[in-house]
Amino acid sequence: MLNNRSLLALFLIAILFLLGAVSVHAATKVDQPHVKAELVTEHLSVTPGVDETFGLKLTIDPKWHVYWKYAGDSGSAPALNWEVNGNSIATEILWPIPERIEVGPFVNFGYQGEILLMADLPIPEDATGAVQITLDAEWLVCEEECIPGNAFFELEMQVSEGSLPSPSTEKALFEKTRTRLPSNGDGVTTTVRETDEGNLILNIQGIQTELNSIYFFPAEEGIVENSAEQSWMRSASAIDLILTTPKSIPRPREFSGVLVKNPPFKDGSLAKEIRLPFSALSGNTQVESTSGAPDGLSTSNPKNETKAFALILLAAFLGGLILNLMPCVFPVLAIKILSFVKKAGKAPHQVRNHGLAFGCGILVSFWLLAIVVRILRETGEKLGWGFQLQNPSFVAILILLLVAVALNLFGTFEFGSSIQRISGSLDKDGESYSNSFLSGVLATLLATPCTAPFMGGAVAYGIQAQLFPSLVVFSFLALGLASPYLILSFYPRLLASLPKPGAWMETFKQFMGFPVLLTALWLLWVFNKQNSPDALLALLLSSLLFAFSLWIYGKICPPTAPRRRQIYGMLFVICAFSLCSWIGIPYSNPSVQPASAVEIDTDSALVSGITAHSERDSYGQTWYAFSPVLVDTLVAEGKPVYVDFTAAWCITCQVNKRVVFGSEKVRKTLSEKGIVLVKGDWTNEDPIITEALEKFGRLGVPLNILYKPDDRESPVVFPNILTPQLVLEELEKL
Repeated sequence: MLNNRSLLALFLIAILFLLGAVSVHAATKVDQPHVKAELVTEHLSVTPGVDETFGLKLTIDPKWHVYWKYAGDSGSAPALNWEVNGNSIATEILWPIPERIEVGPFVNFGYQGEILLMADLPIPEDATGAVQITLDAEWLVCEEECIPGNAFFELEMQVSEGSLPSPSTEKALFEKTRTRLPSNGDGVTTTVRETDEGNLILNIQGIQTELNSIYFFPAEEGIVENSAEQSWMRSASAIDLILTTPKSIPRPREFSGVLVKNPPFKDGSLAKEIRLPFSALSGNTQVESTSGAPDGLSTSNPKNETKAFALILLAAFLGGLILNLMPCVFPVLAIKILSFVKKAGKAPHQVRNHGLAFGCGILVSFWLLAIVVRILRETGEKLGWGFQLQNPSFVAILILLLVAVALNLFGTFEFGSSIQRISGSLDKDGESYSNSFLSGVLATLLATPCTAPFMGGAVAYGIQAQLFPSLVVFSFLALGLASPYLILSFYPRLLASLPKPGAWMETFKQFMGFPVLLTALWLLWVFNKQNSPDALLALLLSSLLFAFSLWIYGKICPPTAPRRRQIYGMLFVICAFSLCSWIGIPYSNPSVQPASAVEIDTDSALVSGITAHSERDSYGQTWYAFSPVLVDTLVAEGKPVYVDFTAAWCITCQVNKRVVFGSEKVRKTLSEKGIVLVKGDWTNEDPIITEALEKFGRLGVPLNILYKPDDRESPVVFPNILTPQLVLEELEKL
């Protein structure tokens, strides 16, 4: 007989056993809204040194779907992060052939019913006993509304040595899924050419006579219009697949995707992977590849390409020229005007050389920016125009430099002649050519956050084109920015019209220090948008300490001081700058932007079934944080949506905001029309916003978009500089 204590012990053991069973089950299988997710394996054990295939099995409710690697007009692809024994494994998902899913006017690519997303994981050669497999998975399941899902899975696999591992109960599912994986394109030859209307014709050779259907799934946006029908024609020995291209989205570098055919190809595969290089310019082009690999590029309409390239260069030059009128460049503009006033009446060759040095500083800086952005984008970074001001550390250093420039203009300190000789190449009035060169560098750093009219397409083309044409485009941008100074330096007659040097120049010089401090104040506001109040206080303290250090330097090292004292003074300034940078530069960039004093009432709201971050601006309007899913959902519901891509460091964006949304008539019309306001804040680096900008051929802000419910396929793209009347004209059409 069991006594009460024994029964209680057995009961507790049973409860612990059940809890353990539940925990093991929860580690490999979860049940979430409209989808069941399970971590499965092909075999019951693993072999040391041999790759093993694992997979995320998703069982989806009827009428719901998840997405392929390119989701189509809306949605987001699943993300799987694998680890083996705690070590992260970089492996690609083996994507089965997707389905074409129509949701209202949109076409998505994804999966319904049951789907297995497989990945091959390497098993360590020295593995013994058991291997720990973990999977951190995220997905988006949608019908008319979308629900994000995520789960963390754990699985312990025994290591089998000297014997083949036994198949699991999911072995058949793995084999079935492999039959739906695209092959590498062997056995067919494909070429693609552009029609006069701008559409594409994919020519496929090597297909047997029988053909019931054929369809091309693009691997990324900008290749084909997803909602357009695909038709095909047969020639003597090939198939021509006619594809409609989107008109408002820039074309990517490659024509890539999956070609699905019924009946299967000669080798038994249901689909082939296609990868062909795209021409960077518009016009009729034809590219060819065998076995899915890039193989050559020829241009059949060079006149159109030459004309398009000439227009891009003109836009680049005009955009650079207009940058001189932007508030970002005003401090450097003021300094250079003062410099030319000083040189009025000097030897013409000195003035010309300083103009050339200033122009070279701008040119070299634009080249370096173009190359740096290209390198970072090739490594997978999502960067755009003015990206350097998305880095709070760079902003902090720039503020310290502007404080130094302002104090120099106020006469707090001057670098003596012995220090100037260190830099070399001095002219007779004591200003080095290196100073003019560095002024050009500073002008570039302050100019890039601004986007002048005509610049958007030129910058987007310059970053995405091949290296040589890219450098040519950025050279024209630099020439446009530097042209006023080059004209003044090469035509002394224009300098003669400037006031003659005199005592008034010292007052004018000190006056020019205030615009520089105004720019530093603007950058402090940008820094405050990117960081916490504590970081702002630290930067203000470091700026004060640096200003105090420069004041000390000015007292102990006047221009007439001995050379030894000036060298020690420069070492003191360098140490002070290093210390102040260490104090003022934030240790890390915050992932969440703090709410500012102007934009208050920050909260999260449910918009069309999607949780979105929202905030009220100084005019009382509610703005929702940008996400592609939010915009797509709102547009699909027939709601007008106004999207403002902006950044705190973008002066043009702030002017647009004050001018347009400061208008009571604009705000009233927005409210009456029921327009949903969406804000894409690019103050800090955000690859999602960068990708959204690229869809409209932009790599910088501002960008304002209006989605109309009666014309969803062609949203209104406003120019960079807005007026209330311009916006009202489009709003009244709703």
